[in-house]
Amino acid sequence: MVLYWDDTHGGYLQEGITRDLGTDGEFVLAHACPGEGATISLEISLPRFPGGVRSLRMRVRGTVVRVEFMRSGDFETRFTVCNEQSLLSEGGDGPARRAV
Repeated sequence: MVLYWDDTHGGYLQEGITRDLGTDGEFVLAHACPGEGATISLEISLPRFPGGVRSLRMRVRGTVVRVEFMRSGDFETRFTVCNEQSLLSEGGDGPARRAV
């Protein structure tokens, strides 16, 4: 998963993972994240389902609604995103990383 956001200091690009995603939102683990209330964009490549022909890509724009600063495996922050817009398309090739 790749995360993008802007704040008063500039634009950020960060990699992370998710174990919980849906049409309403995601729970994300990352090294850094924006503060609560910030707008964030996510790109998530989903693996091909068994018997499926293609992988899927989910692109999301949403708002960070909760942030926890605590170590969880390799990551220092975990946060929740409430989706405002999401797009699911075929093909997961490119910069986005596979969801866990």
